[in-house]
Amino acid sequence: LDRMVDECRRAIAWIWRNADEIGVDRNRLYLAGHSAGGHLTAMMLATDWAEVDADLPRTPIKGACALSGLYDMEPIRLRGLVDKVLMGHRLSARASQLKISNETRDIGILGHIDSLQLAVSNLVSNAIKYSPESGEVIVRGGENEDAWWLSVEDSGPGVELADRENIFQPFVQGSRSGRGPLAGSGIGLAVVATCMRRHGGIVHVDSGPNGGALFTLQAPKTL
Repeated sequence: LDRMVDECRRAIAWIWRNADEIGVDRNRLYLAGHSAGGHLTAMMLATDWAEVDADLPRTPIKGACALSGLYDMEPIRLRGLVDKVLMGHRLSARASQLKISNETRDIGILGHIDSLQLAVSNLVSNAIKYSPESGEVIVRGGENEDAWWLSVEDSGPGVELADRENIFQPFVQGSRSGRGPLAGSGIGLAVVATCMRRHGGIVHVDSGPNGGALFTLQAPKTL
C-alpha cells in the first residue's frame, strides 16, 4: 500500500503540472475513494505536497470524499488480539470438547482493532461450527518482510473447490453443513473479506494438511 500511496501522489502531481496540456482545470481537482480507496484519499489529504514537488501549491486538492475507509488505526499485538477472540469462544469450544491452540507469534501490526477482532472471531466461530466433537482448531500468525498473516485451521470437512471462488460473497454459503440445527446467515465470510480489503489485504481458503478448512488473512505491515 505504501507504493500505491506514492503512485497516487505522483499521479496527482503530474495532473497538476500538465493540466493545461490535458485540458484540466488544476483549480478543480477533487478525489473520491471507497474502502481501501478511502484510505488512499485520506493519505492524499494528509500529504505534504512540497515534499512531493516544490512547484505544487500547499493544497492542490480542492475537495475529497472518502467512503468506508479505516482511519482509526492503532498498533496491535497480534497474539493478544487472538487471545481475546478465543476467550470469547471458550464456552462453545468446551461444549464441543474442542481443543483450540493459539500458535500466533507475538508481533506488532497496524490495524483497526474492532474490525480485525470481528474478522478473526468469524473465522474461529466457523472453525468451531464445522469441526467434529473432540476436534481441533489451530490459530497461527506471523510475518514476512512486507506483510503479516494469520490463519485459522479446523478439523472439519473442508471447503469444496467449487465453493471457494464465491464463498466470500454476501449470503453465499458452502455446500457442506456444520454442526447444530441453525444455518448460518452467509454474511460472516463476506465481513471478513470486507475487513481485509479495508486493510489493503486479502483472505483466501485452502485445504489444511489434515483435510480441514484453512483460512488465511494477509495484509501489509504499514498502511
